[in-house]
Amino acid sequence: MEKYFPEDVRNKKEMKFLKLKQGNIIVAEYAVEFEELVSYFPRYKGRDGESSKCVTFLNGLQPEVKQVVNYQGACQFQLLVNMCRI
Repeated sequence: MEKYFPEDVRNKKEMKFLKLKQGNIIVAEYAVEFEELVSYFPRYKGRDGESSKCVTFLNGLQPEVKQVVNYQGACQFQLLVNMCRI
């Protein structure tokens, strides 16, 4: 990864990922951008990373969506995205 993905580019991607919020875009667009950026970070892969991925995604949602979905306790990313879209 280091050979084809220089540290400065990784740092920029990480900063963009950490600042990512839903803002004025729809949940589906936010989810696409989130998944594109999260793919650069191995700590979010696998069963252990799934929960962290969900928490990070939830934190970036608009407060209205976050409030409704947060109480349902989804810990599978695709299920969480589907719940948010509804």
